[in-house]
Amino acid sequence: MVTPRWPRQIVFGDVDAMFASSAIVANPALAGKLVAVGSPPPRGIITSANYPARRYGVKSAMPTARALKLCPDLVLVPLDRPLYERMHERMREVTDRLFPATEWTSIDEFYADTTDLQSLHPDPRSLGQAVRDAIFEETGLRVEPLKMVELFERIMPDSEGRAEYHFVLVDYVCRVVGGTLRAGDDVSRADRLVGGGEPAD
Repeated sequence: MVTPRWPRQIVFGDVDAMFASSAIVANPALAGKLVAVGSPPPRGIITSANYPARRYGVKSAMPTARALKLCPDLVLVPLDRPLYERMHERMREVTDRLFPATEWTSIDEFYADTTDLQSLHPDPRSLGQAVRDAIFEETGLRVEPLKMVELFERIMPDSEGRAEYHFVLVDYVCRVVGGTLRAGDDVSRADRLVGGGEPAD
């Protein structure tokens, strides 16, 4: 089966809990623990938490004192901006190597135009996995997909005209042919436009 060539293909990448994940990469003794980045109580605020800590209700912008009540075994790590900047630069090296054009919208998320790479990577899921693998090998950080509807809210054009795009959310493929999706549209509308989608193996 021949994979159709899309007139526009975009890869979106979002690093999984970058600050907390970077702390664990820098200090492997934190692996497997409940980790949050932030400042100490009584006035401290949580900046980032890894997913095991989030299961206890710990989240960004939460007072640290409350986070410690919800999760007494939480390991609090101070902010380390030089570490995050180093990780970001290493990720940029990877995306610059892989893609002809990349736009980083923050320290931990990017869009890359991969339209011209479809001949080299006919299966967009394998391209998404290649991105994940390359960034993990270089930095130890994992890139995860954003929720489908959130991506559409950020990237679909706000116009009345028809649009045809192919978005690769690292390990989830979304295809939109025709129509317009605007910020605030619900998931059911996104599903109708996408016509499904194919999660990677």
